[in-house]
Amino acid sequence: MRTENPYESVMDWIRKNQGNVAAIGLAKLILSLWSDDAAYSVRECMRLLNDVQTEWAWKMITHCLRQGDDNYLNVIGPEVCRLYPSLSKMGIAGSAAKREFERKHVKEICSPTTAIRHCIICESVVQPHGTGYSCSKCNVLLMGNAVEVRY
Repeated sequence: MRTENPYESVMDWIRKNQGNVAAIGLAKLILSLWSDDAAYSVRECMRLLNDVQTEWAWKMITHCLRQGDDNYLNVIGPEVCRLYPSLSKMGIAGSAAKREFERKHVKEICSPTTAIRHCIICESVVQPHGTGYSCSKCNVLLMGNAVEVRY
């Protein structure tokens, strides 16, 4: 079964509107979906999008949560890095700072044995499934950043 590419039409729009704040937000979202090393918050990516652009964003997020890293995303991610090198560098710096903070402070805040993982779509508790997590409410397999860890 062939899946639809939700990224290409968004990428076409970004190419035509590179200086637009919505294009920058969508570029941040693509970087976040493509790389754990350049992750921005969903709020930061989507706060200046109109209704149509928000729909595009949700389609990309849903596709990524269901398909994981696929060929579509792996083609578009590097292109966004070339179009917006400073966004990529800022995302990498932010992610590195967050990892460093977590490394230093997570033991003070919580115990790893109390971690409960939740689906970022519906917030239900998820169960380990292969290399990811399964959400029975959404009926999807979630990978990586699609799971929120709460203590």
